[in-house]
Amino acid sequence: MQHLPTSQSHKIGIFLSAFLLAMLMIYWPDIFLYAKVVKNPSWVYSFDPMLIIFLTLIPALATADNWRQGINNIVLLSMLITLIPITIYVSRYGPPDQYLFKNLLFQYVWIFLTSFLIPISSGIIVRLAFDNLISKVK
Repeated sequence: MQHLPTSQSHKIGIFLSAFLLAMLMIYWPDIFLYAKVVKNPSWVYSFDPMLIIFLTLIPALATADNWRQGINNIVLLSMLITLIPITIYVSRYGPPDQYLFKNLLFQYVWIFLTSFLIPISSGIIVRLAFDNLISKVK
């Protein structure tokens, strides 16, 4: 079996993570947005959305050349993908008013802190531990 060059597999890993995370955000944006009343899909009670986010970040982490590149990729990917539910929020908000920018900023920070901070931290820990283990084996 022929292996893909590192750069090619790395691009595939980032694309796969971005695609999976984007689909999750597009289909269920209300899981991530701050709201007083939310109708969650039934799977949320079986699987924590943070676990799903962590699983979607694995391809980008695993295919990176080193841990720094993996961390940079998942942080940048998370910051960009967070814009999907923000866009959905804007489309539901109605005509822009004086509070829209503050609401968008709050939603962005809310999504990043409540949905991405723990999966990113976990991914960093796993990747560092894996790289440390590999370096000891060599």
